[in-house]
Amino acid sequence: MIFKFIYGNHTNFGNGIHDTMQLLKHGFEESGHELHFEKNICPGYTNLIVELFTYDFLQRCIDASKTPGTRFVIIATEFITGQTFNDFRVNNETNNVVTLNHYDQKDYWHKRYTTFMKATELACSVWHLNEVASEKFKSVLSRDVLYMPHCYVSKLATFCTLQRKPDIDFLFTGTLTAFRESILTSFIESGFKCKFLDSSTPPSLRLSWVERSKISLNLKQNPNWQYSSNSRYYYHLCNDSLMISQKCEISCDLSLFITEVEEKNFLERCKEFIHGKKYMSLRKIQTEKFNDEKPNKGYFKVLIDKLGI
Repeated sequence: MIFKFIYGNHTNFGNGIHDTMQLLKHGFEESGHELHFEKNICPGYTNLIVELFTYDFLQRCIDASKTPGTRFVIIATEFITGQTFNDFRVNNETNNVVTLNHYDQKDYWHKRYTTFMKATELACSVWHLNEVASEKFKSVLSRDVLYMPHCYVSKLATFCTLQRKPDIDFLFTGTLTAFRESILTSFIESGFKCKFLDSSTPPSLRLSWVERSKISLNLKQNPNWQYSSNSRYYYHLCNDSLMISQKCEISCDLSLFITEVEEKNFLERCKEFIHGKKYMSLRKIQTEKFNDEKPNKGYFKVLIDKLGI
């Protein structure tokens, strides 16, 4: 069966959701289906859309839904906090609100939550990339909500047989919050060579930097951040890249493949991995374990079958 993945609601040809696009495409193919990338909504097909709805795009979804056979599966990525997404602002010691960069645009996230809720009225199913968040969505939405794990997909999993000579000590990719910047600064001040790439970095350039790095980091967004990043874990597991993560209160189903370190020991442990060249053996162990155990392999067939098409 042919499904359509719509990227037109995301800028730069969906560059920011590239990893999810590849996961879905090859996961669907392993399940015996085709997933075509399309800029515009395709009436008469099942359209998969990663959540980010403007009012104009939402109207196009409503118009397309009038065509028989048109269905929508929404891939959710955010956290519901009250009547909005991602309100993780905290109070400091003087009870003043402290903003957290990526999540400080209160009006933006409220609008995005509002349009998402309207879009779910059209959806036959909502799939969420975070297992804990999916439970919250189930309690709020009247639609079917399923957890979409980052399944092992053979096409995406690699194992590097070349002898690498990395020239970067630590790499971080993603949104640079003040907390994350302070940690990277501490590494730089300790004499390490670090590289930061924001989320708009083209995939080919990001992979080049990954291949040149000894250790890739997963850092909390702020000191109180609770959630491990299964998307970041998955990318580095698939690309034979050693990932060291700050340990979060809530782990994910890929945590057993990743070296997670308590925040208070993070800098010192990372120093040990570099100076003792432990990063080479850790990378090999991490990648081999992932490729041997193949977590959730074939689970896309379960998700697709639940659509009842």
